[in-house]
Amino acid sequence: KLGYKRRSVQQNKRIRYILDDVEFDIDFWPLIPTYLEIEGQNEDVVKKYIKMLELEDYDITSETVLKVFARYGLNLESYDVLKFEEG
Repeated sequence: KLGYKRRSVQQNKRIRYILDDVEFDIDFWPLIPTYLEIEGQNEDVVKKYIKMLELEDYDITSETVLKVFARYGLNLESYDVLKFEEG
């Protein structure tokens, strides 16, 4: 009734852990490797946990999911339906 039209359907799975008000999301998407997303109150807080996890600079990005897909030569917006394979 509002005139909205479906643009796309994207399926992903997420496991979330919270420690000291910092969210650690393990994100699963079709077609790309699983990755960890860390969200905190500010950049310094996030960097503290990156260091605690002993991640290297080359392991870290602040890219959007669109850019993560682009790293693998995929345009997330080009999929009308993106789901995990059943079975």
